[in-house]
Amino acid sequence: MFGIWNAENLGLINNKLNHEEIAKFRLKECMGYNLDLDRRKSLALKAINREMEFAKIAEDLRRDLQKLQDPVLEAYLKSVVARHFLSKEITTIAFDIIEKSDDHKRLLLSRINLLLNAYQIYIRHNLFKEAHSSLCDALELLDVSRQYYEYNDDVDKESIFKAKIALEQHTDLTGYKLVVTELIKNQKGRKHDLMFSDNQFAFLKEMDDSKLDWFSKKLNASLELNHNQFENLRNEIKALRIFANRCTDKNVQALRVYNETNTKENLYNEPVKFVLQSKATGLTTHESTDMNELLEWWRM
Repeated sequence: MFGIWNAENLGLINNKLNHEEIAKFRLKECMGYNLDLDRRKSLALKAINREMEFAKIAEDLRRDLQKLQDPVLEAYLKSVVARHFLSKEITTIAFDIIEKSDDHKRLLLSRINLLLNAYQIYIRHNLFKEAHSSLCDALELLDVSRQYYEYNDDVDKESIFKAKIALEQHTDLTGYKLVVTELIKNQKGRKHDLMFSDNQFAFLKEMDDSKLDWFSKKLNASLELNHNQFENLRNEIKALRIFANRCTDKNVQALRVYNETNTKENLYNEPVKFVLQSKATGLTTHESTDMNELLEWWRM
């Protein structure tokens, strides 16, 4: 049992690390900083190695449990493996990553089957809470498969949902509201909003000061800047928020100014300067740290 708990904790840690690394990557990306190819490969390799470690531990446990012939422990391991997969998929949806393949579809459906098999075992042993949890996770993965990846399958979702409701009605279990559908809906909504906006920093538009401070701190940690550079970073984001709200010309873009003393590597050692530039003609304003001044020059 301790081995399964350790595997579950390892899965949680791995998913947390993957989530944090993707978040850092996306923060840099949305602010115009792109990781070089070697750094991208390094992050991908770390994630793959973590996943391989988890898979090996889970497989070793599965073999050990087969010898013990303890169906409840086997069901618990199946639940842990499938829940780990669901957690990864939720991270994938949150960051709008989609990589469809036949192998991925087979893996996703196999995880659903693990949960349905675990449910049957739990029911036979009157473990209703665990059975209910397995059904909920199976339904969430089905929504991931059908709504996010648009895979086809022969799974009887209606029967699974009815079994979930029956458990909630005939036991003291609290009803569980499925979250994946709402997550996908919200993600598609954000994607739609940005798709029809030519403002490169549109995501800053509705950010109040508290959210901007939170975003600045997260980006600061992601860029691994020192404490003295933080204020210049925060002022840059404030300036770009002004641009997002005041720029009414889709042809105009805001660009950071790089020079010999203010390169990408030491960009935040000094206040960041910007220029506004026409995408069509290349017409460029003078340099300034004051975004309002630049917008006024462009008569906005």
